[in-house]
Order: sequence, then C-alpha cells, then structure tokens
Amino acid sequence: MRRLIAGALCTAVLTGWSFLALELARRDPVSPSETRLSLQGEVRVQALALAGKARQALARGDTVLAWVYEPIVRGILGRANPLTKSLAAIETSEKPWVLAKGGPEAEKRFAADLAAIGEPLVSAMLGHVSDLKVEPEARCVLMRTLATRWPDRLARELARVLAHESYPITLGEAAVEAGRINAELASPGLVPDLRGAVARLRGWGRQYAILGLVLAEDRDSVALVRDALTDREPAVRRHGALYLAASGDMSSMKVLDDLARHDPDATTRRVAAVALSRLIGVDLPKFAAAPSEVREAYRRGVRQPPQPEVAIRQIVVLGSDAAAHARIAAARARVAAGETFESVAREVSEDRGITRAGRVSPPLTRARMVAELWRAIGHLVPGQVSRPVQSPACWHLVQLITRSLPRDPSFEEMAPALAERVIERKRLEFVENAMLPRMAMFRSAVHE
Repeated sequence: MRRLIAGALCTAVLTGWSFLALELARRDPVSPSETRLSLQGEVRVQALALAGKARQALARGDTVLAWVYEPIVRGILGRANPLTKSLAAIETSEKPWVLAKGGPEAEKRFAADLAAIGEPLVSAMLGHVSDLKVEPEARCVLMRTLATRWPDRLARELARVLAHESYPITLGEAAVEAGRINAELASPGLVPDLRGAVARLRGWGRQYAILGLVLAEDRDSVALVRDALTDREPAVRRHGALYLAASGDMSSMKVLDDLARHDPDATTRRVAAVALSRLIGVDLPKFAAAPSEVREAYRRGVRQPPQPEVAIRQIVVLGSDAAAHARIAAARARVAAGETFESVAREVSEDRGITRAGRVSPPLTRARMVAELWRAIGHLVPGQVSRPVQSPACWHLVQLITRSLPRDPSFEEMAPALAERVIERKRLEFVENAMLPRMAMFRSAVHE
C-alpha cells in the first residue's frame, strides 16, 4: 500500500492531478482504477530515474551509453528538453564506428540499469515494443536491450510486431531478435510468426523475416522462401539464397544455380554462388582475375552501361498518416523560409543516422534509391529541395547536392567491375563442375 500511495503522490507532482492524488492517498483500500493511476505515477517516476541514468552517463563521458539512451530519453522528456538535445548531439560529434562497435555492450549496461530500477517500468518498456505509436528508434533499442535479460517476456511482444509492423527497420530488429530467442528458448515458438511476416511482406524489410528464420534454425519453410526469390528487392533474394543453403534442401540446387547465373544484381549472383557451394558441401576457393583477363574483357566489350549518380540530404518523418505529412510539410516551409536544410534535418528527421545528422549521402545510383525518391529528384538542380515524398512507411524531403552525368567509363574506371565479372565466371564454372555429380546422385535417389 505504501508503494501505491507513493505512486499516487508522485503522480500529483508530475502531472498536476493534485486533488485526485491526495484523495487517493487518504483512501484504503485502493480501487482498481485508482491503482492504475498510481502505477502510472510510479512508472513516470521510474522513467525519470532512467533519464537520470542517461544524465550520469553523459556527465562521466560515457558517450556510447548516453547515445543508446537517447531515443528512450526523447520519449520520456521530449525533443525540446536540454538533456535530449545533448544526447542527440552525440550522433554528430562521435565517430560512427565508435558507436557501432560499443553499442552492443552499452545496451547490456542499459539493461542492467533498467533491471536495477525494476517493475513496473520493465513491464511498461516491454509494452512499448509492440506499440506502433512509440518511435521506431526507441522500440529498436528496447528490443535489443530487453532480449538480453527478459527474452521469454519479449517474445510475446515480438510476435505482435511481426504480425502488424510495416516499417522495415523496426521489423528487422524484431525478426532478428525473434530468431535468436527462438533458437535459445523452446517456449516462444516464434517460427510461425516469422513465416507469417515472410508471406505478408514484399520488398525491403522482407529479408529480415527470412534472416529470423535462419537464426531460429528453421528448416521447414523452403517452399515459402523459394517464392521470395522472385522479390524485386535484391536483399530479399540474397537472404532467401542463404536460407536455402542452411536448410540443406538438395532440391534447391537448380533454383540457386539459376539465381547465380541470371539475377540482374551482381551481389545477389555472388551470394547465390556461395549459397550453392554451401548446399552441395564444397569450399568455394578465392578466385582472382589476372590483368590480362581484365584487359581482354574490356576489349571484348564486356561493359556495364554508365549509371548517373546523385548525392543528397534527407529529412525523414516516420509514418504515412496526415500528422506525418503535416510535419514534413512544416519542415519544407522552414527551409523555404530561409533555414538551412542541414539544421532542420538535425531537429526534425526521425531516422537515426545520416539523415538526422544532416549529412550528405555517399554517391547513389537509381538502383540504390527508393523509386519514389529517384523520381522526385529527377527535375531538381543541385541545391533545390523536393516536394514531400511518400514511401511505404515514411515521408521524405530531399535536397539534391550533386548529380553526375553519365559518360563512357575508361578502362581504369571499369577495371574493378570487369575483374568481378571474370571472377564470377570462374566461380560459376567451379560450382557447376562440383554440382553436376551431386545433382546426378540426387536425381537417382529421388527416382529410387
């Protein structure tokens, strides 16, 4: 009862419900509705204590841990809070490789901080994982963090995410953690949820559900994954190839061979060849292209048509509803009024990483961009800003920085791609020679 009364009093201080909270403090016993209000107050107090942990990490120079805390603190205190702004600044001041390398260990320490605070905050954070109204960044951090200490409880929330999520990054985190948890624990049984995600999704994001099946050590979804090999997104086809290799299904040899020979994406062809070699049980040697072979390929006209490249800045607002459109339109109005695109991106963009930091992208070809974005910048000149552009899960605002015009590449520019073509031909010849006797054995066993 002391705990409930303390929660009610804290609610009074933090939310302004002073009269109601004092009434709750005088009553005994507490009704179910009053208990709920008390727990809300207790969660709020514990959440502020968690934000205090982030403040301490920042004060002692533990920048990676503070960076991990940032999306959670943003949800607790809001974007305008000074602490939130200080944590967000780490994104641009710290080297990306430092954050990437130290992130997993920092997330374990974040989990330890959360465990020390305890219930009911842990339950509240678990509920946020499947709450589509919570920012995706925070949900992704919570999935990785909660998986380190509460995998069995997290499994229920991940099943909900796999059934309803549309944002690829959040879905990817859920699928990866679901696969790992399913492999570690017998009880969650998340394979049906991962299969449902593979069947439900199309395009970018679907590959994460396939990766989840690989991590879950599933071997019984061959037919479903084979269908995914026709997906328009190369990453989906690559993950599908790796799943078929891991499944040990010898009837997939022909499918992988076709993918390795005819897929329009060079990386997918290479991955398919590797997958096929794993399936038939041979080690794929590391091939090299002699300078004379590369010269001969160039002389014979084995060339790729030149591809125009662009460099851009982006502002990304998550969501596809009217509220998200209003936020991206407001951002465009600010840029039109004279604010720099970079400063508005740092304040408004909700996609953690290069876009929110206001940085310029590396050179991008049409194949590496969402189709809607490529069309939107088609008429722009460097420095101009696009209209708001809607993709399946976000609204975008794009500033074109540079555009390179296509031209006939020189031998020096083509040499790396030509060398890869030569290596690819050697790789395919090796795999074909290794596959033929195994294919014959497989067909003989089937007919018997």
